[in-house]
Order: sequence, then C-alpha cells, then structure tokens
Amino acid sequence: MKLQSQKAGSRIILILHILALILYHAFGNIGPYGYDDMHYARLAWDLLHGSLDYNDHFVFRTPLIVFTAISYFLFGISDFSSALPTLIITSGILLVVYQILKDEGYVTLIIGLSLTLFSNWLIHYSGKIMPDNYLAFAMILTLYVLYHYKYKTHKNRPGFFALLFVCALLFGFTAKETIVLIIPFLLFIFLNEMAQKSNVKFWGYVLLYGFLILVLYFIIIRLLTGSFTKRFEAITGNSYLNLCSYDVQSKLILIKRIAYEFFSLTVYQGIFTAFIFIIPALFRDRIRRFLIMETPYYFFVSAAVILFLSSNFMSISYSDYIPLCLDPRHYLFLVPIAAVPASLLIKGFINNKSNAVGFIITSVLTAVWSWFLPGNTFWTTYLPVAILLLLFFVIKTGDQIKKWFVALLVVVILAEPFEMVIYAQKVKYQKQKEVIFEHLLTLEDRYYVITNEAQSRICEYYCRFDESKFKFLKYNHFSFDTLTNRKIILLNNWYTMYLSGLTYHELPYYARQSNDFSRLIYGDDKLEMSISEVEDLSALAKSEKIVYSTFIEFENEVPNWYLREKSITDSICYRGSRCNRVVEYSATFWYPVDSLFFEPGDKILITSSFYCNFDDKTSSKLVITLDEGNNSYLWEGLEVNKFLKAFSNWWQINYEYELPAEKIRKGSVLKIYLWNTDKKVAFLDDFAVEIRSISR
Repeated sequence: MKLQSQKAGSRIILILHILALILYHAFGNIGPYGYDDMHYARLAWDLLHGSLDYNDHFVFRTPLIVFTAISYFLFGISDFSSALPTLIITSGILLVVYQILKDEGYVTLIIGLSLTLFSNWLIHYSGKIMPDNYLAFAMILTLYVLYHYKYKTHKNRPGFFALLFVCALLFGFTAKETIVLIIPFLLFIFLNEMAQKSNVKFWGYVLLYGFLILVLYFIIIRLLTGSFTKRFEAITGNSYLNLCSYDVQSKLILIKRIAYEFFSLTVYQGIFTAFIFIIPALFRDRIRRFLIMETPYYFFVSAAVILFLSSNFMSISYSDYIPLCLDPRHYLFLVPIAAVPASLLIKGFINNKSNAVGFIITSVLTAVWSWFLPGNTFWTTYLPVAILLLLFFVIKTGDQIKKWFVALLVVVILAEPFEMVIYAQKVKYQKQKEVIFEHLLTLEDRYYVITNEAQSRICEYYCRFDESKFKFLKYNHFSFDTLTNRKIILLNNWYTMYLSGLTYHELPYYARQSNDFSRLIYGDDKLEMSISEVEDLSALAKSEKIVYSTFIEFENEVPNWYLREKSITDSICYRGSRCNRVVEYSATFWYPVDSLFFEPGDKILITSSFYCNFDDKTSSKLVITLDEGNNSYLWEGLEVNKFLKAFSNWWQINYEYELPAEKIRKGSVLKIYLWNTDKKVAFLDDFAVEIRSISR
C-alpha cells in the first residue's frame, strides 16, 4: 500500500511539472523568432504538399519536420499546432528524468524535474519549432536505455536494449547533427567495458544494429535525393561565414572560445546551475569509481562531465577544428543529463550535509564569476543558491527545515523562467498577432506588405505561405518601380524589428517617416506598431535629390577627406591595393555644409557606408557630427560590431542618418569618421558618403 502511495505521489509530481510547462507556454510565449522556426514551419507545410527541397540541410532534421507536418495535417497551421510537437517532446524529457529518479524519493524527483524543466532556455524552447529539445530528448533517452540495461535488467535481453539504444541515437542523428557530441562518452564507456570484458554481447549488437540501420538510412537518402551523401552535401552547400566559423578567424578567437567563453556562456545563461553540485563531487571520490561506473550515480556524473567537456572542446567538423557555436539552445541537452546526478547529490546534502563545503565554495565562486558576466543570473540564481546552501549548512536542520530548503531551491530555480513570463507580458505577442489578423489580413484587395525580415516571415506563416493575396517584402529588398498591380502596405513593429537586428537608423527613410506619404490604418504607440497604406511610394524616390556624393578607396587623394599620417597601408585591403589602417580615428570626411543648397523644410539624409575588418569584438562607432567652430552641437555614434558576422573578414557597414535642414547652423562643418574606441588596429576601405535632400 505504501509503495502504491509513493508511486501515485511521484506521478503527481510529474503531472504538476507538465502542467507548469503548459502554463509557461500559455503565459510566457513571445511568439516565433521569425527565422529558423518559420523556415521549419514552411518545410513542414512543404512536406504535406510533397515539395521538399533536398538541397536545404534543414530538410534532413526529420523528427521536427515530420511531427510538425503531422500536427499541421491534424489541426491546420496555428501557434497551437506549431508548439504541440515540441511540448510533447519536452514532456518526454521530463518523463525520462522521472523514470530515472522515481525510486529515489520525492525530494530527488522534485529537484531533478525542476532543474530540468525550469532551466530558462529549455522551457523557453519548449514551444518553438526548433530541433534543440528533440536533441535533448534523444540524448537523455540514449543514456536512459544504457543506464536501464546496465543497472536495472541484470543485463538480460542485450539484443532488445541494443536496438532501443541505436534507435534513440538515430532519432538524435536525424534531429540534429550535434548528436556527435555524445561520441566521447559512448567511446569512453565502450572502451571501459571492453577492458573489463563486460556487456560484450550488448555492444556487439549495438555495432551490428548501428551498421544495418545506418546503411538503411543512407539507402533511403539515396532513393529520395539521388545521393548517399546528400545530407552532408547540403550542410556544406548551406554553410556561410559567421561568428562560429572558427577556421577562418584569428587563432585568438578560437583560443578564447575554448578557454573561457563556453564556460562563461553556461554560467550567465543558467545552464551551469546543476554543475555547481557535480563539480565538487569529482574531488570527493576516487577516479576509479567514475571509470568503472559501479552505480547509476557514477554513470550520470561521468556522462554530465564528459558531455560538458565535449561541448567545449569537440569539433563538429571533420575537416577543420570548429567547436560548437556559442548559443545556449545548442547546449540544452546538458540540462536534463546534469539534473539527474545533481538531484542525487542535493539529496545527500539535505540528508547528511555531504559535500557541503564543496557546494558552498563552488556556488560562491560561480556567483562571483557571474557578477562580471552579462545577464541577471547573479541576482536571480547564483547568489540565492550560495546563500541558501550556506544557511542550510550552518543552522540545525530538521524535517521542516529540509522541506523549506527544497521549496526555496525550487523558487530560486523558477526565478529565470518567471522573469521571461514578465517579459512576455510586456512583448504582448498575442496582441501583435490580433492586430495583424484584424487590421491587415482582413483587407480585401491584393497588397505588397513592406516590413522587417522577421515580421515578413511570421506573416507568411500566418497566411499559410500563400502569397496570392499578400506578398511580404523586406525593407530595401525591392525596387520602387517593381511594385505594380497591387496596393502597398507599410507594417512597422518595434518588437520584430528588434528580432531582425535593426535599429532606427538602419530603417529606410520611408519606414521612419511613413506619416508623410501614407494613410494610417492602425497605430498603437504603446505597442509601437503601425499599419499604413502607402499612396505612392515612387513619389518618395522622385522627391529625393542627391546634393553631394563622395567615395574614397585610398588609392588616390580625394577632396574633402582628411587622412592621418601613416594611416594608409598595403598589407591588407578589401579591394585595390591600399586601405586605411585605423588605430583610433579613421580617415575623416570633412565638409562645410553651407556650400550645399537646401530648401526650407527639406529633410537631409546622410548615408555612410564602408567596409571594415576587425580581429575581435569592438565597441567602435561610426561618428557623424556637426561642428560650429570648435564645438559639436550634433554628435551621433552608431554601432559597428553588430555588422561583423565573423572577425578577421571584411564586412560592410551602412547607416542612414536624417536631420531637418533648419537645424543646421551657419558655418557648420559636417564630419564623418570611424572612431576605433578600443584602439586595436582595424582596417577600413571603400568609404562612401552621400547627402540627399527630400522635399516635402
């Protein structure tokens, strides 16, 4: 009877966590990101209509595409049907953790499930059309099958468990290529058991089934695409230069990545929480116990540590040393794997205060570290954990104190997701969606809708990827004279502009000043969202007049450009044979504005563009000033770093700045230059400035 009661209690704990997952999705949903998730949604829709493009490597992330397509088939395209498969997969992660910990007592189960679910990013991605929770499920399921065979079955039915093991790995492999990060642990346990001559039949079956299933997989790929290696060809064909391209950046970028940047990421993104308890345990027991993995505890500690290290050091490329990109979603698989041993260790700490000194020291050091990192985890996670551990250690504990400790620990773990819920309420995604459906998608005529990239993708998804009525265009990705046969709508939304990585000065003029030539259909200053019908966008182009244009490529002297001594180099260039070597200030465009003619009431647009090359992250700015004598009465510094997609490579910086003509004082001088605030050598080439007037 007691056993049945314990089982019922454990199930209630699991159900409560699944309910918490559903509640989070209901109140913490900030909507689609507008990039990868919307691309996966389109692929799922394409699958239903038999039109997949196998040159796209995302197509081969089969579980996500197939499950989302099934959901669309059953329920149609909606936010509910998009979120449902990943919510089920995340519930599956909780179920696997439950299966591992259900016999360890309520405290261990509560902590293990809470460390898993309430890790900020795992729960955040639980309703997204993204493969990362699928990978996390495959990883923990693979370990669960291995754990269950080693410790729960007395090593019976090796063939059956080997097949389950291989199927779990295949699920991960088809979900996301990052499953390769589990290889070091599997190799570690395989060599370990071969040395002990243990589980030989199991591993024999694993090798046999693995070979047969992989052969079958590649035969299916060949039948579908015409090539056995199409998936890898697609990955290569879809690769592009970015901050994760460590093979084409300086060695310093790679060294920082593997020396401390990954560890810092896990700390300030909250992934490190469970490792506060795991790391001290490594110094408590003899290494031999971890090597032979005599109990499930040693098995999961070894798995968590080895996977943590492989996440940092292992290359995901066979041809170059390229560690995994620094994005928290890529490391979600660490969360449930680390939660299992951490919950066991916390149970020991609660019962007899074992590892107390190690826990306190690690938590304090982590809190100090987090203080110097981005984010708010010092206050929300690491400082409260350190204080909680210290208080529990020094006070006399009884059953009530232990219950309070568990409750407070869960509250601390909940802090980050709770902050995300508050943020979601500020974003008001549901309100944004209602505005688009009520004020845009109900319009009768056919329209071009001009907006930012994220918003255009989200709206295409709302329209079920049907462009017969609405065709969504990205700012500056079209010509005015091509917008024929349809009316024009301008959709501005601050939130999706943020998702698109745009600032105010990166918006085209017509998006910033839509009131001058459009009719407002909907506007909400609090939501910072507007929908306007544009009467004649081509009239804007006709009202623009170029009053001055200049370009310097540093091959020859150009009027109105001031070059600092010894600032020209031929050691590196974007084009031609020379460029500007920038130590602090670049070549400066210097022009007396009085020599330009503007009509009263004109708007002046100053467009600046150049190519630059930095070896590392920079706080440098493109500076635009208006000077009267020795005083600057207008100064604007515009960020450069956001345009650098990979360091040690050339990238174009492009900004448009506007000001009313009446604000320009007589005798003013316009100056434009790059201010290298870090004073680390950078290079600049092909600097262009264009000044235009727009008549009202």
